[in-house]
Amino acid sequence: MDSIKLVIGQRFQILEDEFEITFASPDQIRYATVAGGKSHQMTIVNFMAHLKDGTISCLFTPGSLQLNGDNASGIIRRYRYIQNALQELAQPQSEKPLQEIIARVAESLLDPKPPSTRTVKRWIHAFQLTNDETALQNKKRIGSRFFHFSIEIEQMLLRAIHEVYLQTGKKTCRDIRAFMKAELISVLSKDELKHLPSMRTLQRRVKKLDPYIVNVARHGKRVADLMAKAAGQSIITYAPLQLVEIDTHDLDIILIDPETFETIGRPYLALAIEVYTRVIIGMFISFYPASAITTLAVIKDMVTRPKHGLPGGIPAQIVPDNGVEFKNSSFIRTCGQLAITVSPSQIRTPDNKPHVERMFRTIAEGLIHKCSGTTFSNPKERGDYNSSKKAALTLDQCRSNINEWIDTVYQRTKHSSTGRVPIFHWEEVTKKIPPLSMAPEDIDQIARTPFLKSINAGRVRVNSLQYYSHALATLEQQYQGKVTVLVDELDLNSVYVQHPLIKGITILAESTNPDYTRNLTIYAHQEAQKIKKELGIADLRKLGDNDDLVALGLLMKKIQTQIETNLTAKKRRWRINNGDHSLTTPESPNKLGKVTSLAHLPKASIDSSTTKLPASFTSMDME
Repeated sequence: MDSIKLVIGQRFQILEDEFEITFASPDQIRYATVAGGKSHQMTIVNFMAHLKDGTISCLFTPGSLQLNGDNASGIIRRYRYIQNALQELAQPQSEKPLQEIIARVAESLLDPKPPSTRTVKRWIHAFQLTNDETALQNKKRIGSRFFHFSIEIEQMLLRAIHEVYLQTGKKTCRDIRAFMKAELISVLSKDELKHLPSMRTLQRRVKKLDPYIVNVARHGKRVADLMAKAAGQSIITYAPLQLVEIDTHDLDIILIDPETFETIGRPYLALAIEVYTRVIIGMFISFYPASAITTLAVIKDMVTRPKHGLPGGIPAQIVPDNGVEFKNSSFIRTCGQLAITVSPSQIRTPDNKPHVERMFRTIAEGLIHKCSGTTFSNPKERGDYNSSKKAALTLDQCRSNINEWIDTVYQRTKHSSTGRVPIFHWEEVTKKIPPLSMAPEDIDQIARTPFLKSINAGRVRVNSLQYYSHALATLEQQYQGKVTVLVDELDLNSVYVQHPLIKGITILAESTNPDYTRNLTIYAHQEAQKIKKELGIADLRKLGDNDDLVALGLLMKKIQTQIETNLTAKKRRWRINNGDHSLTTPESPNKLGKVTSLAHLPKASIDSSTTKLPASFTSMDME
């Protein structure tokens, strides 16, 4: 067991999972799951320990006799000499009989340079020791296993590789050598510096590094994981609508506003392709990036298409964009009610959706790059073309052009993979069993997000928006608990409220602000709320941390002054009305003077300690 050599390509099992060695070094191996390709690492010591206790079991080791274009003739040549010697000679090491066999085999093989008897004896000896075909292979000459340089240079070489080469960016062996010279110039003499590793030596050292470790250091773990994985198994389906791929991609074109003709930006195309026939069965073009909302729009389009005579229906399984936005969303709820299996793809892994990814490129090359305002695929293709200046299409026109191109060009052209015309293939396989579909109004009630809300004055409040219905006002008097509100995240202009007492009955509630909610999506509403919140924060910054408290204090002080002034005026009026004319006589100008307005009497003109009021005079009278 200790003699087992771990090599690249060797497969083994851990419990019931199968793995493959993708890189082997003297002290550790890197291996990946055969099914998914996820990379792992393990030391040779741990591997051997697990192999000994039975946790790991070897399944397949690359054959010792490897015949290929480079070594086949050499292996067969050696085998013929060994075979004849062992079959005809009782003592294959005998000199003269062996010479005769070598001459005869060389003549039959037309070997221009027959091996010597000493060489054939060595082949026979190695073959008898191993008892297998490993003796037939060319033995790689292993060079010296000792350091070629001093300990100082070897340590500096390892440091340079880690600090220079294994860093972000395209560093080369020339950078490694420059780093070593800069670090050792003050330590080594001029003659010693001449013995630094050559460029070829550095290249050999770098080539021995694990490519996965190099890619992690230079490009990050995500890129390294993708580069370490094979493309995987082909996706095979046996019936229409068995598997549908959905993805969202930004189109290579800039659109304009239909009214102002100002450039708006690049739209997003959410697309659904049926894998078996390669027909397009769902589409949604908007300025909203990939999310559960855009994917839900594709689902709604897909299941209603057969009602309009277009390819579509309810699939058995879909592979959508992967992301946390799918969790607890109306998309998941809708797929659950339609019995659609959702198999999210791995993040940033186009191998899980190869057909829809390829379709985006087909649309770009077949139509988008030929339209005015295209951005092309990259700056090199674009050149001096001014995409914004040349933009001339609106969103509706872009939708119409893509729909027409798909219906009249793509789906009526022979597909390179299936060898069939997609639309004819679809019509053929769905002729006997038409696909399941739904009416737009039915899917509209299903494809909604549920919320539990209370009814207040015939209204329900969801996402900071209010919806009213007179039927809700009646229901509020009959039922005091919370009700289920179904919200269409693609149109917030109205909601459905499930009747809590009568199963199957829903109540339509309309927005109290229809000018704002008309054709409003949850994405646009959330962005508007963010802007509103940012404006409020900006206003608070202008006021300061405590300005709101200061303003409230000043307001309360102003109100108190007004109360005291009005109270004083009422007291004076009461005294005048009750015969105290001293407040109005010329002899006492310091008390009142000429009274023109009781509301402007100064507070100091009354001595409240000497003023007597009847018991019936209260603060309520003064108010």
